[in-house]
Amino acid sequence: MEAWFTCLNQIIPLNDELTARLLRCMTLERHLKNKALLKQTDAGDWMAFVESGTLEMAIENSEGKEQILRFYQTGDMLFPAAWWKPLSNRAISLFTLTETTLRKIRKTELLLLCSKFPDFYEHYIHFLLNEYLHLVKYNFLQIEPARVKLTMLKQDFTSLFENRAIKDYHLASYCGMDKVTFSRLRGGAAK
Repeated sequence: MEAWFTCLNQIIPLNDELTARLLRCMTLERHLKNKALLKQTDAGDWMAFVESGTLEMAIENSEGKEQILRFYQTGDMLFPAAWWKPLSNRAISLFTLTETTLRKIRKTELLLLCSKFPDFYEHYIHFLLNEYLHLVKYNFLQIEPARVKLTMLKQDFTSLFENRAIKDYHLASYCGMDKVTFSRLRGGAAK
């Protein structure tokens, strides 16, 4: 929980009352590797801080194949509902790539905290805007030629290359490429 509070305090410092409320309403969840946390029919009406681990969010593309939309890593805020609204006609899933620890809060609790604590509302907006910014970057990535996609990925998402849980085939899916093309452009064998 300390990492979560550090993250929040970097935006706007928390007061004691808000800190106590967060301690009461956020649940700790530990998940094994390769566990589905959000299935295609789930509402995703929660938010979570990734205390440790790596996750992938994927969508069924127009060809019926899974395409990765987003990776979440230690220190990220996870907003399943943020992805649902713009992509509500598509099936979305969320899986752990490693053992993962989350600090989770239900949407109802989140909205109550936002209404009672204006500073927490600022935290919420900050994280939500960050998630939508990622969605915009992802959409720009999808319209570029393959070579440009790889360059953009290296510039904007360097931590993905440093994370051992994220393999080349994950990155290829994220870019909307096949594994062979991605590996050829990257200059090596697929991991």
